[in-house]
Amino acid sequence: MVTEEELKIITADDSNRLLGAEPRSCENTIVEFSGKNNILYMEKGVHLRNARIRFQGDNALLYLSKSRHRFNADITLETDTACVFGQGIFMNGTDPLRVRCRKGSTMIMGNDCLLSLGIEIDTWTGERGGRS
Repeated sequence: MVTEEELKIITADDSNRLLGAEPRSCENTIVEFSGKNNILYMEKGVHLRNARIRFQGDNALLYLSKSRHRFNADITLETDTACVFGQGIFMNGTDPLRVRCRKGSTMIMGNDCLLSLGIEIDTWTGERGGRS
């Protein structure tokens, strides 16, 4: 069962949703919804530790599959984005995985990925006006 001390949710709009099955573990994790119609879906067995998830727009989806290891990430989603993490993601060390899904993009990481220190993923395409 997730308690308020483990997972802090900040939202200004009732259309944002945290969905999924319990039990899940969220230690020192913050989810910030600044837009509307956003969804964070966590499968049963997700373990978040020191994670920060920011929805900085509308109509974004973050899907986290179950994992045997703690998921330490700093994830930002802009408008009309989807970000999916498969099962069995393993992070090496205490450095958070940094992911930024830019407007209109999709990022999918498959199952059983081993990530090293200092990984940053950004879906920016290099088009003019795309980076702020």
